[in-house]
Amino acid sequence: MNRCGATIAFEYIEDGDLWTWKLPNSKAFSSGLKDLNLQYDVGLNPSLFQYVISSLLASLIDGVEITEKLCALLIFGLNEHLLSLDLENGELSEKQKLDEALSKSYEIELGGGAFGNCLAVNADSISELRSELGHQLATKSRSLNLSLVNWTHVRLLECTILAIHDFILFFSLKSMWINLVRMRGIGAVLYRVPELENDQMLKISLRSVDTEDTTLISQGELGVGGHRNASSFMVGSAEFKQWKL
Repeated sequence: MNRCGATIAFEYIEDGDLWTWKLPNSKAFSSGLKDLNLQYDVGLNPSLFQYVISSLLASLIDGVEITEKLCALLIFGLNEHLLSLDLENGELSEKQKLDEALSKSYEIELGGGAFGNCLAVNADSISELRSELGHQLATKSRSLNLSLVNWTHVRLLECTILAIHDFILFFSLKSMWINLVRMRGIGAVLYRVPELENDQMLKISLRSVDTEDTTLISQGELGVGGHRNASSFMVGSAEFKQWKL
């Protein structure tokens, strides 16, 4: 053991947060950590420290060779149950949840059509997987795009046509181009936030691939924050129904 377990654990969390998945069993680690549903706020969970130190190596493992990677799991309080769990099965469980959600995805008009179309999915029961789910949804949405032209080109075309005030030509070309560029490389993950105590408000987490900018959409709604490839906003359920196709 020649490395600090805390830095190893940090590397695993970073690997999952950036979706690089370069480290061995990285997805299984991320899935197992989420499944524990640990409350890391000591103010809300005073027994957290005692729980972590109770997962001592000697009391959990008897006669099994432990790697540095598994020691990192212990740092986060992953107990004997997780260590005895087949890592591949742990990863498959999360994959099954994602696959099931993706199979139920549907098309929406972002902002009622102001920002093009993408795929969306309801994720009240798996909102903790929204980052990975959104990323896969964005990839799926992009694959449905039959044109090499992106949405930016569509908006530029609209502006050019508007400039010459030829509304007949505008509407005919707009219809043609939007049919070609129907789907953006963006995924919209919808879920309710229990803390809001308002079932009529939905939180939409956007994830994108390539150069798609989600902040332009979030800023136009009740934006919460984020960056180009990941942002979120709130929208009323009644308004969102108008976005569904």
